[in-house]
Amino acid sequence: MQFAIQIVGALAGGALFTLSPTWAFLGITVVCILGIASAVVPAQLNLWRLSSARQRGSATRTTPPPQSLDR
Repeated sequence: MQFAIQIVGALAGGALFTLSPTWAFLGITVVCILGIASAVVPAQLNLWRLSSARQRGSATRTTPPPQSLDR
């Protein structure tokens, strides 16, 4: 899979470079931004889910069961 991705990237980069070197560098920039977003956005969504779960948990908190007298 890694070799296939490298081949596709090289072909796409070469095609963009034949149009203009600017297009090739813009394409690299877009790929890097997507890579960063794929690492940052899921982490932010996970934090958001955790905070909303904590809010729901605090709203439905009940008293603990009584302690057992058998010690």
